[in-house]
Amino acid sequence: MLKAAPMGKLARSNEQKSLGPDRFTPSTVAVREHRTRERADRIIDQFVERFTEKDFFPEDGEDALFSLLVQLPDWPADLSIRIHNENDEVLAVFLKGSDESIVQDSIVLTQNVDAYIVPDNVQVADDEPLLRWVFSQLPAGSSVGMGGNFPGSSSDAGRIVTLREQIAGLAKDQRPLLFDALVAADESTSKGQLDTRAQSFPASVGSSADAAVSGP
Repeated sequence: MLKAAPMGKLARSNEQKSLGPDRFTPSTVAVREHRTRERADRIIDQFVERFTEKDFFPEDGEDALFSLLVQLPDWPADLSIRIHNENDEVLAVFLKGSDESIVQDSIVLTQNVDAYIVPDNVQVADDEPLLRWVFSQLPAGSSVGMGGNFPGSSSDAGRIVTLREQIAGLAKDQRPLLFDALVAADESTSKGQLDTRAQSFPASVGSSADAAVSGP
């Protein structure tokens, strides 16, 4: 005689019972979303907790770095950061705000598989090469990285120390916005949208290139 399942429950066949306890298997979409959010949290944690360390760059966090850089209070509104590939095609543009029409000049970095390449006639520094390259391209008299209260704070090395502190603080203060932007950027990339787009805070397009600068 068949026995009815209790109200609100489903009876399981003998075959199902032989497979063991019920298991929930998340969908591919759910797994991808979880990994995307986990990645965003990891990148932000590295900015907040370790970016003040010399020569440290979060893994997969280069585009987030550029997004944060252009949002520093002293970053010129008319100066963007442009990332090109080796065919001189624009991969991303980072700027303060969303109006690219006000941009008068750009810091250009060429990205290859594992590094950023600077022009032939530029000497690459041994320490902090990426940030030193950025400082070398800032307008004369720029106050980016200024404001440190320690001996040597006005030198490039001192300004980089202050800059790192400012970026770590900005990542902490703007964590919810940065998290949403990293997730959105990851999702848009996975959907096959165009990589070329203007970046306003705190957007990023996601990149696997290391935060290193090399000569050609």
